[in-house]
Amino acid sequence: MTPMPPSRGKEKPEVAKGSTRGWMLSVLVLTLLGGWAAAGAFYFLQKKDLSQGLFWGTLLSILNFYGLYRLTENVLRRGNRGPKLFWFWNLFRWSAAALACWVLARISPFCLLGAVGSYAWSLMVLTWAGLRDASKGS
Repeated sequence: MTPMPPSRGKEKPEVAKGSTRGWMLSVLVLTLLGGWAAAGAFYFLQKKDLSQGLFWGTLLSILNFYGLYRLTENVLRRGNRGPKLFWFWNLFRWSAAALACWVLARISPFCLLGAVGSYAWSLMVLTWAGLRDASKGS
């Protein structure tokens, strides 16, 4: 029987950076282009609250997903201390998102609706990019 390595359970998985950089950039560009194009269209249609919500919602959704990406990266690097780190920063991230929603709702309900629409748009872009990347790998 072979002896167990002394570092069992403390392995730190490698996070592939090269493969995700292009993927993240395409998601960023498509989310910004789509969200800000919709914001511009609604601005010219005199729906300024909705346009403002789309504009800020696009930025906030990108920050939210990038924060989740960095958080996941840090948790994987920490090994056994990762779950404690995850819950602390995840609670912070969701508190910041709740504060942003409260600020947008104080501006106007349509501003919050625009932010929710841009969040849905960013989810669709993420889904499309993930499916496209998965089909390349198979």
